Amino acid sequence: MRKHRNIVLIMMLFSIISCKKINFLSQIDNVQQSPKQKNIKFKEFGNPNIQSEKFPTEWKINTYDDESTKISKSDEEVQKKFESLDYFKNLKTGKNSAFLRNSSFVKKDSLLNLAKIDSLTIIDSTFVSNKDKIFYAKTIATLDDGKSEFPIGISRLDMILVEGNKVKNAINLYSETDYSYLTKQKNCYIDKNGAISCVNFIIDETKVSFKGSSKLNAKKIFNLK
Repeated sequence: MRKHRNIVLIMMLFSIISCKKINFLSQIDNVQQSPKQKNIKFKEFGNPNIQSEKFPTEWKINTYDDESTKISKSDEEVQKKFESLDYFKNLKTGKNSAFLRNSSFVKKDSLLNLAKIDSLTIIDSTFVSNKDKIFYAKTIATLDDGKSEFPIGISRLDMILVEGNKVKNAINLYSETDYSYLTKQKNCYIDKNGAISCVNFIIDETKVSFKGSSKLNAKKIFNLK
């Protein structure tokens, strides 16, 4: 009888150990599957042609369709190429974010901090870890600085890294700042791996000036592994 009881106890002990082992292995599997360990994929925005298009230093435009202003065929072709890269007007409008309006994303920006935010909406988002999330935010704002003839118009697309209720960092993917007689434009493309290609322009009433290009890496900027 005692021998039988010992056998039962041994079997129960073995069962408990086995359950703990299975639970431990399950925890390891969960750690391996956590977002932090996965290959992070970003949302793709922009025109991929930004990566390869070449632009002259400047080209002429006819802003007011003045018949006396003659534009060469080559300048017309460059202008069409330039206009084809602009994707901002096609971005959807998402849900307004009171959190981002009142966050350091706005407060630390030299223009947005002074501007009237007409809309700041989240058009997409993605988790990059258990704690961190990237919001893709579209912003329309107006700034009356008291110096310009007309209020300054601001259009932007930013990817914003947030942990809990704290903004950790942000990367601007598109910006167009319209002054009275001058527009500054930054236009970027980001691929799914976080590689960012940007081009910069200044547009006035008679010409567009190409102000260079740059390459960025979202993973490095956001310190994501």
